[in-house]
Amino acid sequence: MGPARSEEGRINYDTDRAVEDPSEIMLHENWRSKAELDEHLSSPHMEDLLDKLPELSEDGVEITLFETVGYAPAPAH
Repeated sequence: MGPARSEEGRINYDTDRAVEDPSEIMLHENWRSKAELDEHLSSPHMEDLLDKLPELSEDGVEITLFETVGYAPAPAH
């Protein structure tokens, strides 16, 4: 994740682990634009990761692209 944290257009890049199955991991990313996401996905470090993921996962890899349709920030404390 190191190189991705400094890429232009990245809003956030979070890693989450399933509570009931710690071997299940979700990477959640938000990018300013689809073009910046595409550039990220075609970067050498991501191409390397995407090539390695199938051998690291028993259940396969699923990539789903979502579009933000609403946003509710947490209230200030």
